[in-house]
Amino acid sequence: DRAMALAESLPTARSRVTRDLHLDEPVRARALAAAFRMLDTGSLRVGSERYAEQHGSHGLSTLLCAHVSVSGDVVSLAFPAKSGQAWESRIVDADLAGVVRGLKTRGGRARLLAWRPEPGDRWRPLHASEINDYVKDQTGGDFSAKDFRTLHGTVAAAVSLARTGPQDRPPARRRALSGAMAAAAEVLGNTPTVARSSYVDPRLVDAYEHGETIDPSRLGSAESEVRALLYR
Repeated sequence: DRAMALAESLPTARSRVTRDLHLDEPVRARALAAAFRMLDTGSLRVGSERYAEQHGSHGLSTLLCAHVSVSGDVVSLAFPAKSGQAWESRIVDADLAGVVRGLKTRGGRARLLAWRPEPGDRWRPLHASEINDYVKDQTGGDFSAKDFRTLHGTVAAAVSLARTGPQDRPPARRRALSGAMAAAAEVLGNTPTVARSSYVDPRLVDAYEHGETIDPSRLGSAESEVRALLYR
């Protein structure tokens, strides 16, 4: 239930993060807010400096400016992720795009998520532990990137199943579930098998097997709809 508890905390946390994204200077709180927003909308792993050094693979905390491009309100990511898999995704977010656009002016080899106390000071890259602490501070819970990924994978699968609708025939249900896991995998950058075994809440599958989905007319509130479905 960690992912569902996270979903309950997110409306308030998102408001706080938006406030920090609007800070004028590239201070630590603004960089941390950008990290939170990317976790929340991009389903990224946090990553670690050791993993980047040993394997050449990156996560949120070790992204370089070269891994990110900005066009209008769209932030595009392309980088070698866990196990060397190529990660490509897009985040449409005007507040985040504005912050990232400013951070990218430091050159492609610079760490993207960085801050400085005062103009003229050296830039200080964020570390994974700082991002994790900020997530806990804003949500009021002991949540991690895995919880964001579990939530997003479950919601993606739930939306797919709602659009397909309940199916009476077992073959049709299997196809619908297969499509839902593919939708979750696309969000997470995993295979459908990993999405089902490690991320998508099994109660969602059980509900679908019994003919229940979230309300297809309320997909704009999918997170709260998923919580309501799983807690019936």
